[in-house]
Amino acid sequence: MVFNMLVRIAILLQLAFAAISLPGFADSSGTLNIAVETDIRSTNPGVKRDRTTDVILHHVVESLVAYRKDLSVAPMLAETITQSEDGRRYSFSLRQGVRFHNGELLTADHVKWSWDRMLNPETGWRCRRWYDGTGTNSVKIVSIKVLASHEIEFLLEKPSASFLHRMANLQCITAVLHPSSVGEHGEWLKPVGTGPYMVKDWRRGEYILLQKFGSYTPAQQPPDGLSGFKKAHLNFIKFTIIPDASVAKAALAAGDVDIVMQIPMTVYPEMKDKEGVKVWVQPVLDWNTLLLQTEDPLLADVRIRKAIAHSIDREALAKYATYGISGANSSVVPTLSPFYSKQHAAWYSYDLKKAKALLREAGYKNELLTIQTNKKAVHLYDSAIIMHAMLRRVGFNVELEVIDWATQLQNYLTGNFQLSAFDYSARTEPFMNYQVITGTKVQNPAMQWGSVEAITLLDTSEHLFDAEKRQGHFERMH
Repeated sequence: MVFNMLVRIAILLQLAFAAISLPGFADSSGTLNIAVETDIRSTNPGVKRDRTTDVILHHVVESLVAYRKDLSVAPMLAETITQSEDGRRYSFSLRQGVRFHNGELLTADHVKWSWDRMLNPETGWRCRRWYDGTGTNSVKIVSIKVLASHEIEFLLEKPSASFLHRMANLQCITAVLHPSSVGEHGEWLKPVGTGPYMVKDWRRGEYILLQKFGSYTPAQQPPDGLSGFKKAHLNFIKFTIIPDASVAKAALAAGDVDIVMQIPMTVYPEMKDKEGVKVWVQPVLDWNTLLLQTEDPLLADVRIRKAIAHSIDREALAKYATYGISGANSSVVPTLSPFYSKQHAAWYSYDLKKAKALLREAGYKNELLTIQTNKKAVHLYDSAIIMHAMLRRVGFNVELEVIDWATQLQNYLTGNFQLSAFDYSARTEPFMNYQVITGTKVQNPAMQWGSVEAITLLDTSEHLFDAEKRQGHFERMH
């Protein structure tokens, strides 16, 4: 069940807001100080990662491609991209003069080394299964060939319409790194990338300090999303770890930080009209869901699952949880996606009578339902509380199980839950959204939807390059 609340909030001093666009408004050292809720998990792109890690490392490393604002894929370290007629060969011509943080010039050999490392099982790269043919609806890279000093070619086993989108993916960054990023035995040292900032210092549990890379070589195309021209206005960006929202607010008021990222919704009403503070509200591609374990004896009955769907007023849920900022999205396809259509708005009606009738028909006998949630993601905790109340209203015997995020994530990966208030990181192409939920639980317990027809439609859409036909597949899946 998807009830996307597509919103993210940040608060910042108005002076700091100016500093983002105009040099000279940071502190005397040229440092912008940003408060983040959690520490990064590592500096190794796409290996040990989470949302905070990804956001910070996108300042440090770059890929062959990147997303534009309209969610199309643009060249980044590549100058041009050529796709063969059969959709199996992707050739990239690299930009000239791009330097790594150690001063060396980028070549196609560096790209091949980076991809060989990512695809090596010993690296532990989280998205290797997207490219080695082992995952559900996976692409299989047959070969990566250096054609010239600045030319490289990827050969795929089968045509792939999602290949460039996978490469531009926001989570598993396909970072092009210099080999000096690792030690003599392949052990990770630090990211020697091509981005506008370098990792200067990381004090675990305290802060991550990025320093401007003076020899950064930007793309010459106009800025567009994560692609195009970039310029580092600030000497340093310091991400200070402040898990407690009240402490972060106090630090902002005292001028110790300039920006507080991802504030809880509970803070929004207080801060939105506060003098000297600007609140940013930004639609995002993350999606918040209620997962239903279909192999649970109770939830195996589709009537029970439909009763849950009819019990939850998703629009009210979204409004309550976001203080009126966001509405609900019925679809796995984000509303920001060019593939989103009016057909994706259809969903089970909020109908308490129908929900109660389905419970009677299923012979529900007050069996216990448990919603797993956590307090690290406040929006998920708030949503779980609201859904708990809505389900009780129609006669479900339901309780909350509040656990730490690491345990909830592990339970998701192993299928150890009945209901789970869970969220997925941003994925920018509908195929990739459906891919994360569609497949058999026997192969992967984290899969949520084992429909044979859905798996077939998803697999077919991977080989469709016509946008209209591709959209038709996503509408059919919805």
